[in-house]
Amino acid sequence: MNNLPREADLETQIEANMAGSGRKRMMPPEPIAGGRRTRRSRSRGGGVPGAAVAPTKKAEMRERERHRLQKREGVVAASEEGNLKQRRTSQASRSALDAAARKADHLVR
Repeated sequence: MNNLPREADLETQIEANMAGSGRKRMMPPEPIAGGRRTRRSRSRGGGVPGAAVAPTKKAEMRERERHRLQKREGVVAASEEGNLKQRRTSQASRSALDAAARKADHLVR
């Protein structure tokens, strides 16, 4: 808050910022959501390596096929041709894109 003196004490700064924003309690920097009851480990040894949770080869093939089919429907993906967001033509309806995803599932088995 602007009308309070600046305090060197971190706890006082946090309380003043919380009061100024209307919050009643402080949330942890990483909220606990879903089935987990604890936060993730920050240490290198306690976590799961990235390759263990990466998509499978089958999932990669399916996504490539889905993107290829959706491009045929008139979807221009974000980051292609300088786009910040995905662009669609009028024929690229939600149902057409869902059908392309189902077809990719069927083709990649």
